[in-house]
Amino acid sequence: MYCFLGGLGVGLAGGILFAPLSGTGTRDRIRRKANEAQGLVNAKADEARGYLKRQGARLIDQTNEFVELGKRVVNDQQERVTRAVEAGRTAYREAVG
Repeated sequence: MYCFLGGLGVGLAGGILFAPLSGTGTRDRIRRKANEAQGLVNAKADEARGYLKRQGARLIDQTNEFVELGKRVVNDQQERVTRAVEAGRTAYREAVG
């Protein structure tokens, strides 16, 4: 990693020393390229934010669907238990009475 960074620094220094532009021209070019890079980073960050918002909304929708499904299952089971208890009471009353 340090070798890579060292090579990068040497390459940049050599590029600046042997650049065909003047110091001002080189600085302007670097500034323009930095601004372009910043614009690209900002655009990618906006894309990422949009993606995360969409994924978050999708996750919320899926969670709501699972909650609704769970409620239906619980209600169905509750109705089955209630019917079974009533059937048991009716059978007991018929057997005793």
